[in-house]
Amino acid sequence: METGLAGRGVLVTGASGGIGAACARAFAAEGARVVVHYHRGEDRARALAAELGGAPVAPAAMQGDGAMGGGAPSGVPAPPSPSAARPAYTGS
Repeated sequence: METGLAGRGVLVTGASGGIGAACARAFAAEGARVVVHYHRGEDRARALAAELGGAPVAPAAMQGDGAMGGGAPSGVPAPPSPSAARPAYTGS
């Protein structure tokens, strides 16, 4: 399936679970820059990140849209440019 996300940043929430991990793998296979998010499955998230070539891992503490400030945790890639399209999100 072609989503047009090649080269784009994609945060996959719940990526330590079955559906989230499948989504992360599919986006990565398409060439997206995947960030692996988890709530309680840190070991599974880190294993998936390694499988995806060292993708950044974001704990559940990153919840929200950033409107309250604080920014993203270290290792989370910045968008390629201010004019980049909104990244895709999946929810679990």
